[in-house]
Amino acid sequence: MAQSVWGYDSDNGPERWHENYPLAKGDKQSPIEINSKEVQHDPSLSSWHASYDPGAAKTILNNGRTCRVVFDDTFDRSVLRGGPLTGAYRLRQLHLHWGSSDEHGSEHVIDGVKYAAELHMVHWNPKHGNFAGALKQPDGVAVVGIFLKVGNTPKPEMKRILEEIENIKTKGKEAPFLHFDPSILFPKSRDYWTYHGSFTTPPCEECITWILLREPIEVSSDQGKEAPFLHFDPSILFPKSRDYWTYHGSFTTPPCEECITWILLREPIEVSSDQVNSSQSCCSVTFLAVDSEKLPSEWTVGMGCKTDPDNQVLLQEQEQGSDDELFCG
Repeated sequence: MAQSVWGYDSDNGPERWHENYPLAKGDKQSPIEINSKEVQHDPSLSSWHASYDPGAAKTILNNGRTCRVVFDDTFDRSVLRGGPLTGAYRLRQLHLHWGSSDEHGSEHVIDGVKYAAELHMVHWNPKHGNFAGALKQPDGVAVVGIFLKVGNTPKPEMKRILEEIENIKTKGKEAPFLHFDPSILFPKSRDYWTYHGSFTTPPCEECITWILLREPIEVSSDQGKEAPFLHFDPSILFPKSRDYWTYHGSFTTPPCEECITWILLREPIEVSSDQVNSSQSCCSVTFLAVDSEKLPSEWTVGMGCKTDPDNQVLLQEQEQGSDDELFCG
């Protein structure tokens, strides 16, 4: 796995991050699973509170893995205080973690259940000089985590973020995002779990005081569809049969490089007309239907292969047959 190339597949997923990021093997790695019945109540923990300046919001960007809202953190303009924290922490950015379905998307697991998504508000301790310096200290960063669930009474305040995603659909795109107060995203209850952990992506620095809000906020299913796909497993799109045709060909659009080994699955998957219409709003979709009864003789279906004058087409048929301490405040 090359340096800086990490993801969530079997060849570059969390179980292999430590190969290039040794901190990922640390003792205080996040995320964790929380069993609410085993959490210790700490009466010394106070309530937390945030004071955010809407004018500090600057931009929203797509970094290829999530959407991120960036805030001005050059002085104590938007800060988080109280709870397990000592002193004020400056708000730097917030971002979202989504899954491929409404049933799983959050990073932390609560009583064996994942929420549809998880929102992180990232703050840093200015006593360490700058954000880079804070990453090296155990009390350097504080993250407020908010769980999102799909429900009938969605939080309208999420609408603006999700609408802005339409403007940053591709990696590297950035758009202005001004006059936004992220505290409107907080649930009514300020009850929380807290523990000392790490960033959930490489290099996984163990510098975070987590404040996970126990009450989730709601989004509608439609709002969830507007968010980018993260941690998406494309194998869920495969049909049941893995039988395929294969040949050596090219890209289907200019410059049409002849460098592709095509693997065309014989069994189609079904979509509704609504799904087709929805996909056409953001991308070009081509459907190819092949009738095996009408294949050219050079492409005869059977075990083995025949030869086309220009391509060799083959057919393959599938044979049948943590030690982290948790507290709540």
